[in-house]
Amino acid sequence: MAKSKINLIHQRLAFLHKDLLKRNITLQIFQSTEYSALPEKISQLCSEEDITHVYSNAEYEWDERQRDKAVKSTLKEIDVSFALFHDTCLVKPTDIFNLKNEPYKVFTPYFKRWLDAVSRQLPSVPDRNKARSTGFIKPKVEVSAEDLTKNDANKGTDNDISLSWPATDPVIIKKMNAFIIELAPDYPKNRDIPSIDGTSKISPYLSIGALSPKQCLYHVLQAHGEEALTPEHGAHTWVKEIAWRDFYRYVMYHFPHVSRGLPFQKHYQHFKWETNQAHFSAWRDGKTGYPIVDAAMIALKETGWMHNRLRMIVASFYCKHLMLPWQWAEKYFMSQLIDGDYASNNGGWQWSASVGTDAAPYFRIFNPTTQSQRFDPQGVFIKTWLPQLHNLSHKQIHEPSKSCDVQKLGYYLPIVDHKASVARTKQQFKGFLAALN
Repeated sequence: MAKSKINLIHQRLAFLHKDLLKRNITLQIFQSTEYSALPEKISQLCSEEDITHVYSNAEYEWDERQRDKAVKSTLKEIDVSFALFHDTCLVKPTDIFNLKNEPYKVFTPYFKRWLDAVSRQLPSVPDRNKARSTGFIKPKVEVSAEDLTKNDANKGTDNDISLSWPATDPVIIKKMNAFIIELAPDYPKNRDIPSIDGTSKISPYLSIGALSPKQCLYHVLQAHGEEALTPEHGAHTWVKEIAWRDFYRYVMYHFPHVSRGLPFQKHYQHFKWETNQAHFSAWRDGKTGYPIVDAAMIALKETGWMHNRLRMIVASFYCKHLMLPWQWAEKYFMSQLIDGDYASNNGGWQWSASVGTDAAPYFRIFNPTTQSQRFDPQGVFIKTWLPQLHNLSHKQIHEPSKSCDVQKLGYYLPIVDHKASVARTKQQFKGFLAALN
């Protein structure tokens, strides 16, 4: 997990600590390096404090599901009720199946059923109630607000990315509503331009549970009505992104092998990827010689966040030009992203590598230069993160090595040739698939 995300979680817990105290609720944190230790810790707490009911929000990764099963079983032994709530999804993974009563493997028919399910159960937001005094005010293991904000990762320094993402409810809701009201209607037009403020940037809050998808939909409906659920409205595209988030959790729930580093399409576990460490380092450090790729990777390292269009560009380049294992990049992204979401990150990388559900066909490969020309035509984003190219024209900026000595500018020659790399990748996939028949 990225240090910035850990810091953001600490900030959020500090806010919750103060906010819950106003309602006579004391926040406790129990830490453990192993999931296997948690059932006994929770059971012990229930016995010591006469707790009769335990509630939790469901997680869908394999290890987390096994943990929750163990908690339920352990609590049952001492006659304590355990209930799971599904706040991380708008529609539970067990609520949607195809006509054969099997889980969907393709997003489009899933999305149609998802919209039907959402329309039948439009979310409401509960009142903020104050709890009665529980007597559970001075727990044996208490974490103060000061403790929650401490972190040895470089908390409070200039390079603490999390400071750019305030974690209090008023700020988060204001940020979300500003997007929904002002930007969501034009989201389909603006969401692909990394140099403008066209996306919601609430993904870090969704990733740590500070926001739920139900809250997102509730506020969309408050602003635009049920018209936002129709394709004619710009906000529909954003709602569809929420559905994609649900879908990747759905896939992880029904096909748990994707939680174990395996491709959704299992035959691709035998596909031979390259293992060129120099290429991996160049991609990671923004030194590939392809400006849009390098600018995106440097921005990721500096800010802990990456625009979705850029995620697709750098992922396609990584998987289809460098032909490196998608698992390496999946892990690296999770180590850097402040909005790192296991299911969505896994699904996105498998899509880019053409090994997942709804995967891009192996022969559909982004050309980083044309992507750059289309989505950053003036090079505004590139020049922000590659200042050594600042004086190049908008025609030169996308492929600088063809018009000047980039090494004199402090930049890099392309580490691979686009046409040759694409041809090699297509041949590799084609040969692999032919051998299966």
